[in-house]
Amino acid sequence: MEAHRVWRELLRGSRGLILWDPNSEFANDDGSLGRRGRDAAPYFREIRGGLGALLINSERQFDPVAILYSPASLRTQWLLDWKPRGDVWAMRDIKDSYEDANEARSSMEGFANLFEHMGVHPRILTDTLIEHGALEKYRILVLPHALALAPGEADTIRKFVEKGGTVIADVEPGIFDGHSRKLATPLLSDVFAAAETTGRFGAGKAILFSGAEACSDDPATEACRNSMLSARRRLEALDIKPALPITTVNDEALNTVETYAFRNGNVTILALQHDLPASESAEARDASLGGSAVSPVALALPGPAFLYDLRQGKALGSTARLELALDPIAPTILAISDKPLPAPTIQGPRQLRLGQTGRFSFGFATASPAAFPVLHAEVTDPSGKIIDHYSGNLIAPGGAASLSLPLALNDPAGTWRIRVTDLLSGQTATMAVQVSGS
Repeated sequence: MEAHRVWRELLRGSRGLILWDPNSEFANDDGSLGRRGRDAAPYFREIRGGLGALLINSERQFDPVAILYSPASLRTQWLLDWKPRGDVWAMRDIKDSYEDANEARSSMEGFANLFEHMGVHPRILTDTLIEHGALEKYRILVLPHALALAPGEADTIRKFVEKGGTVIADVEPGIFDGHSRKLATPLLSDVFAAAETTGRFGAGKAILFSGAEACSDDPATEACRNSMLSARRRLEALDIKPALPITTVNDEALNTVETYAFRNGNVTILALQHDLPASESAEARDASLGGSAVSPVALALPGPAFLYDLRQGKALGSTARLELALDPIAPTILAISDKPLPAPTIQGPRQLRLGQTGRFSFGFATASPAAFPVLHAEVTDPSGKIIDHYSGNLIAPGGAASLSLPLALNDPAGTWRIRVTDLLSGQTATMAVQVSGS
């Protein structure tokens, strides 16, 4: 479903969206909104109303778990797949290449999918980053179908395990070198042989973890859920657990919700989005959703904290456990703070004449724990209409922002209002400005 995908891509780090509309479904030939455009308008408006700006100005949080992205292994697996079929690959249309099944790609997606549904946030690392010391920040490294490794890359991984790191692989890694040449001895055979015999290599561990257990198919299917549950138990045995676990209300493991964590100063932003249910047809799947909530989930915190629902714009109180009824499509986005978030404030002239420019300052009643709060200002004319070209999102580093209101000579006189909303807490402040003729 389109709305589900747009939200998910935003949470995963997308910073823009290109709309391809060959059938004039977003915009009709006369420029009016089409069906897809009308469907998209509410969530586009919400994202552009400050929520997107807040996520962009917050730092995505990752756990000390890394997954190798290995172009050499992808290339090697492609050569192995096509070698028995001769030059048939040269006759294909380029678009067909995206449909090719590739075990290396599927394995990487499967592990990433598994961690994300556990509430663990892995970082994707390239072979170059690993060779340049990026592993120092991690304690778990996953090698998904890493058939091909460069010698320097393998040496860095070996030292990582010796110093206490854990490496997980689904096939014996390094059977080929970085140029897809098969080696007489796999580059990490000593690491995995020692770990198989003694359980350790140096101070660390190396584990062969069946890729079949890390399901890359639709996570909503029964087979995938069972597979992921089995894999989850193995990972939890390695002490790989989420900082903010999401479970059913009965504290049972949950494999149908992805979580995304962000940090904005001393405020944590946590987004939870439910998977789309499996279905044979998109039409049937969309009909099955119908906008109703799915089974409630429970969020466990290390201790009591103040929680806010960003999309609903309301405070949820102070608690260490929160039960939530998730929407089947759109995410639930929470702000978590050790202290209550302060209300925004406005200062500026209360009287202006048409043709004048009013300058307004925004802040907070007390110091905000956020490093980059985002405020959304709405300016309304005497009729109550929001004037878009005077309104917008304001980034408030250090808790301060400003807005210029350059009134035109042909603007209506009367009582104008400026309403500012803090996206993190949902709290607002409003100021009336009396505007007289020029």
